[in-house]
Amino acid sequence: MTKRRQRNDPPPGLSRRDFLKVGGAGVAAAALGSVPFLTARAVAEDTVDTWDREADVLVLGYGGAGAAAAIAAHDAGAEVLVLEKREVGGGTTITSGGFIQAGGTSVQEREDIDDSADAYYEHLIDTGRGMNDPDLARVAADGSAESVEWLIELGGEFPNAPTPDGPERQLGRDPVPRSHQIRYGDYDQGAAFFRVLSDAVDERDIEVVYEAAAQRLVIDEDGAVVGVRVSINGQEEHVRAHRGVVLTSGGFSHDDEMLATYTRHGHYAESLTPPGMTGDGQRMAFAIGAGAATMTALSRTPGFTPPGMDRAVGGPMIGIMVNLRGERYVDEYAFYDWRADRLAAQSEARAFAVFDERIREEQAPIAATLSESLDEEVANGLVLRADSLEELAEAMGVPSDRLERTVERWNEHADDEEDPDFERTQAFQPIEEAPFYAFEQVVTLYDTAGGPRIDPDARVLGVFGEAIPRLYAAGTAAGGVIGQFYPGSGAALNVAVTFGRIAGRNAADEEA
Repeated sequence: MTKRRQRNDPPPGLSRRDFLKVGGAGVAAAALGSVPFLTARAVAEDTVDTWDREADVLVLGYGGAGAAAAIAAHDAGAEVLVLEKREVGGGTTITSGGFIQAGGTSVQEREDIDDSADAYYEHLIDTGRGMNDPDLARVAADGSAESVEWLIELGGEFPNAPTPDGPERQLGRDPVPRSHQIRYGDYDQGAAFFRVLSDAVDERDIEVVYEAAAQRLVIDEDGAVVGVRVSINGQEEHVRAHRGVVLTSGGFSHDDEMLATYTRHGHYAESLTPPGMTGDGQRMAFAIGAGAATMTALSRTPGFTPPGMDRAVGGPMIGIMVNLRGERYVDEYAFYDWRADRLAAQSEARAFAVFDERIREEQAPIAATLSESLDEEVANGLVLRADSLEELAEAMGVPSDRLERTVERWNEHADDEEDPDFERTQAFQPIEEAPFYAFEQVVTLYDTAGGPRIDPDARVLGVFGEAIPRLYAAGTAAGGVIGQFYPGSGAALNVAVTFGRIAGRNAADEEA
């Protein structure tokens, strides 16, 4: 009869003495070579016959955080290798609006905007609602102005005044212009932001390998991360990191399993991000015992997926928003993450923008991806059109009497530019000229904001708070900075640049 293994017995192949001697990542390291369950989580260094490539610092992911980490590590004297799973770099940085949120900057001073790192820290704490780590928020706030200056040194420009683009008004605070939009030569928005960084990477001759999908971290007998197993153009390789590995692989907004596990609102949303945001860095870190932080945190906006496109786009602010009861539920011109949060709470997490012919004419096109007439969108069912509100309600599947009462109440107060229900402050156009339109919107994700716990030095922490040796994380591959509400346009890029630079420098400072 086979003896049943007791709870405190060592795994097969590991002596009781070694089992009691090592702990945490050390247990996994000591057992990796002989226990299939642990072998699936990571690669033991002593099982690697050949290192196919090597560098001082490995950066896994080539978006804003990865580029910042690579530049910082190089400038600190390290040889750097960047591995990017897709055929192009940029991540969510290149598809963003190109904003970086910061407090106490020279750009604000130039525009006579009174702000400071302390005030920005209070904003991060206020929007976090107790979910985010105050120590990380402090670093993000204190380092934000320096990150703006660093981007300027790299050739970026901030010709326009920062804008107040955050949820302060909904949370009872006065909005502060902190969203700085970058320009770079002929580039603007996210293309400008990433081009500033990628040009700096190219100028330093930092090697970037594309179509390189990291699979497992490699750890030594002491539990330190010493490399990665990666598939490069379909071929499995082992890449050595003499000093450290930096995870900058983005969020998990394209991974249905992780979304369903960690965030209900994210699971029922559609992704605005480019393909590739599948939580690779999070999985690899969790596999070797990393703790998790703010896994439910999201950056969201109401939006839709146009026919024929593989990702969603943000929806326009137009008319009034009504839920499946035919009732308004939000200030339609509130901050986008706030509107998405309210949308997520509605039945089926979907709603309709309702407007009339006059509004369509005044705002045509109502979104960059839509035609001015909306004829094409009406034909393919993306937009509903009817000659009366009753017919429109029937097409929407909402009670016609409630929709008519909702529009009547809106029109009654629109003439006086008042909104006693949700305190809207702009765009008080009445809805009264046929034909009438309805445009469905759902919650869409800019990205997730959860991942392995890190400390202020960007070191990845284990489940009991210990640093996992030689492993760092930054950007949306790490958790802890952003909490319940997204702080405003550019918050993620501040986190990416500020913590990317910290991670790169500290990884470079490790002993080879």
